[in-house]
Amino acid sequence: MFMSEKMNVQMGKVGEKLDIDFVVSTGDNFYDNGLISEHDNAFAESFTKIYTAESLQKQWYSGNILNNNDDDKELQCRV
Repeated sequence: MFMSEKMNVQMGKVGEKLDIDFVVSTGDNFYDNGLISEHDNAFAESFTKIYTAESLQKQWYSGNILNNNDDDKELQCRV
């Protein structure tokens, strides 16, 4: 189980309570090996299929913040 699945529940509750308009995601998005292309299945498995709460079905803004888990190829996938 991805920790993200637990986060989905909590974020969904907050999103509903605050009636959010969008979500900002700021890095450390894809473990363990990052993304290898813009069509990488890791995106669906650790993101799209995880954050399913109705209140989170808004525009997501994902930052291209590089950190200790990112590398050059992942940056190319995110851009």
